[in-house]
Amino acid sequence: MSEEFEEPQSPAMLNHGWHEMEGEPKPGIEETVDEAIYKVMVEQRREVNKRNLPDLNG
Repeated sequence: MSEEFEEPQSPAMLNHGWHEMEGEPKPGIEETVDEAIYKVMVEQRREVNKRNLPDLNG
């Protein structure tokens, strides 16, 4: 077994260029991972609510 073991890339390397490709602004350095996760969770909850609740505006 002489397989090379590759070091896993750091998350920073894996995410490099992602925002540019998606056309989204980069989050500020002050934004923590917890804040980013919270924002995503809130956005997902809004989407679910939009699908599951009737439109109260008519």
